Amino acid sequence: MNVPADQANSFPPKLCNYFHDAHWRIAEDLLQQFPSLSLLNSQVILPTVTKPDKLVSKLNGTGILTLKEAYDFKKHHLTKVPWAKIIWSKDIPPSKSMLVWRLMLNKLPTDENLAARGCLLPSMCSLCNMNEESSFHLFFECTYVINLWRWFASLINKQLHFQSVTDMWNICNRSWNPQCRLVITAAMINIICTVWYARNQLRFSSRKIHWKSSLYIISSTALTGNLSKVVASASVSNFVILKRFNVRIHPPKAPNIIEVR
Repeated sequence: MNVPADQANSFPPKLCNYFHDAHWRIAEDLLQQFPSLSLLNSQVILPTVTKPDKLVSKLNGTGILTLKEAYDFKKHHLTKVPWAKIIWSKDIPPSKSMLVWRLMLNKLPTDENLAARGCLLPSMCSLCNMNEESSFHLFFECTYVINLWRWFASLINKQLHFQSVTDMWNICNRSWNPQCRLVITAAMINIICTVWYARNQLRFSSRKIHWKSSLYIISSTALTGNLSKVVASASVSNFVILKRFNVRIHPPKAPNIIEVR
């Protein structure tokens, strides 16, 4: 009720001091300052039998307030993004998914984001030395990463054009079978992690990694595709892509045919 601390200390602190014999008994000076308290007589019925206090919730029929309901009530309900479920998978290492998650939320410590937080330094892309470093330039416009995206496009037989960071997830919305979609997603996540690793090695260790030597992406992607239990459907084009990434095809289980007479 936004009562100042000096005034609140002058009032009795417990609720039992404000009713007697199942009736409200509120001091006149308190009613004068807060006239709305007079509505308690008509809106709040005091129990005649002593009962233990408990949390009451209107969110369910039981009236018991659970921790889950309290959390859902207090948390910020943000807009769901379509790429959230694509990034996270039990077959992809969480550390790699976390890096891509930070990229999508624009939280990677690139020169652009550091400058926005007050760390003003001369900015230059460590991989191409041609432009200022930003998240979009580093992962989609740099000559280093362009070679990787061209190589990736040749494996899936698609032309890739990125106008924003979210455009790369449009590739996963095509008509791939489940196993092929997982492999393509893992390959894109490995490309992002490879570029970030090459950038850090060159900036902090002066160690230059050629983009062709970064093609261990295939081995990392093959590990995800082979260890997963996602099955593939009958599609020759999808089978070709899986073979290019050295992934064993997981055919669906044969149906059980029962003879009925």
